[in-house]
Amino acid sequence: MTSPRTVPTLESLRSRFDVIVQEVVRNGRTWRLARPKSADDLIDEEAFQRDGRIPYWADVWTSSRVLADELHKRPAGRGRLLELGCGVGFSSLVAAGLGYETVATDYYAEALEFVEVNAELNGLTTLSTSLLDWRAPPAELGTFDVVTAADVLYERPNVPLVAAMFDRFMKLDGVGYCTDPQRGAASGFADDCRKLGLKVNCFIRSVEDEGKSREIDFYVIKR
Repeated sequence: MTSPRTVPTLESLRSRFDVIVQEVVRNGRTWRLARPKSADDLIDEEAFQRDGRIPYWADVWTSSRVLADELHKRPAGRGRLLELGCGVGFSSLVAAGLGYETVATDYYAEALEFVEVNAELNGLTTLSTSLLDWRAPPAELGTFDVVTAADVLYERPNVPLVAAMFDRFMKLDGVGYCTDPQRGAASGFADDCRKLGLKVNCFIRSVEDEGKSREIDFYVIKR
């Protein structure tokens, strides 16, 4: 008999991590986001040597804020939305707040614990989580009306895997949104998508980040 899963709480996370609760204001709403204070403190040398894992999930990246803004520009949320590499879940939270039935996915179980706590902190009930290894995606997730990703193209070997995830999980009439801070590794993303028969347009979004202007690539992916 399988033991029932323990639902994470802010207190249980604080017993294992040095946690801060960050406030992010976007489109007239203040979001409360629990996250580890320092991603560097989470680096596991053994895990890095084994499969290159680095805990990028532990921060709220500029690209996720841009993705949240883009979701706000679209019609009111409808249908199912999947986020790839959600981290602590900011853009997934925004999607759920807009009315999408949202599934936040990540390679790290710890990241999903933070997402679940953040959903609770922000009063969201239409968000669920699932572990997802891009090298072996589970069939039971099904397909989605919208597939999103923010700042996941930081290593070249991952780029074709991300393209394949958009192809795998987008419905025939679905749409994908991917944001990236113009990383060099991401330069082949559009071509990797097109090799799979997907249509890709890339737009540039200029944003203020810590007092500096930054440019973020915004990819729109369709069949």
